[in-house]
Amino acid sequence: MERSGQADPFMQMLGLSRGMDFDSDKNYRDVAWIGTCDDGCFELAKLLKWKDDLDQLIKDGHAKMDAEIKSGKEVKGLKNTQQSTELHEEDKKEE
Repeated sequence: MERSGQADPFMQMLGLSRGMDFDSDKNYRDVAWIGTCDDGCFELAKLLKWKDDLDQLIKDGHAKMDAEIKSGKEVKGLKNTQQSTELHEEDKKEE
């Protein structure tokens, strides 16, 4: 994993500091999460005490996808039913 959007030190020397500055104490708004997007979202939801809401949204989304798959409707972003099954299995392991 790597930081994205980080400022280029050479450009900063030229006075063109575009991008994120993760290491400066005075720049407290730029933050780097080194991990997966999903893990970052779950951690943020937990810190904001939104975990139950996020879990319910995920559960509802899976139920909607399952219903669409059973009806034969194509589900956007889902390659096949195997992918949905794998997602459910991962969720069950975490519970």
